[in-house]
Amino acid sequence: LLFTSKIYGLDQLDYHQRLKKLNLYSLERRRERYLIINAWQQIEGLTENVLGLKARRLGRSRRIVSAKIPIGINGKRIKERDRTLIHNSTARKSERLFNVLPQSVRNITKTTTETFK
Repeated sequence: LLFTSKIYGLDQLDYHQRLKKLNLYSLERRRERYLIINAWQQIEGLTENVLGLKARRLGRSRRIVSAKIPIGINGKRIKERDRTLIHNSTARKSERLFNVLPQSVRNITKTTTETFK
């Protein structure tokens, strides 16, 4: 956000106008793209699966699935704050982003990362 405003001639444009002029994606979009690519690499075994992602075929489509966020453990209720932390974790964000991709993209396997991109 701040960096692009320092470029001579772009200082009067708003963030989205600067991005368009520079042919760049927003930081949010770039982060989401990274999470999707990283999740795909992990389920393909191209990188270490540090997030513990698991892919399953559901019908003709491959999806990342995870366990439900528990309400309690050993009879003790989990605080809503902690459930929110789990929901917003990198693994859960990666799962949601990957699963909203078109089926044709989610089903890409046995190829290079560059091809997947």
